[in-house]
Amino acid sequence: MKSNLQIISGKHHGKKLFLPSCARPTQNLAREALFNILGTELMDFTTKYYIWDAFAGSGALGLECISRYNNPSVFFTDVCVESINTIKKNLLLIQEKAVVDKIDAIEAIEKYAPKSDLIFVDPPYSEHKIGCSFITKIASLVKTGCVVVWETDKTNIVNLDNNVWNIYKTKQYGRAYFTILIKK
Repeated sequence: MKSNLQIISGKHHGKKLFLPSCARPTQNLAREALFNILGTELMDFTTKYYIWDAFAGSGALGLECISRYNNPSVFFTDVCVESINTIKKNLLLIQEKAVVDKIDAIEAIEKYAPKSDLIFVDPPYSEHKIGCSFITKIASLVKTGCVVVWETDKTNIVNLDNNVWNIYKTKQYGRAYFTILIKK
């Protein structure tokens, strides 16, 4: 299904993305604000990053990284077949390659968390406990300095182990609430 979802910046700026019916994508303005924070404060454009878009949906967050960063290795995981097929269509649209894995994000933690520099955690808003479980389980596997962007509904409470995570910044955009974490 076509949508108003698009890549915000970088070499694929303005490309319209396909959207699966089973996804709730991070809206363009929220993604733009999020990447402004990441790009100006935490990430540079010359480093090669390993990026995991867990609970990928349309893949918009990982695709934005492909467009912005220098030859990143991006891993997309999702359990929805329609999401996996949509991510593959979006990669073909921008003529880029990435790893697309139909697997539950929690089951993929040991595979992708240890090598990741940046992880997007955006499970369905109705499944807040899954996001909490994911953050708890990656804590012992991600490397120091790993940036984790956790998107939740603004009504969900985020409890974190302050011995493991630094809360770098929180930001609300409409219904979306971002918690940007850095592993201690």
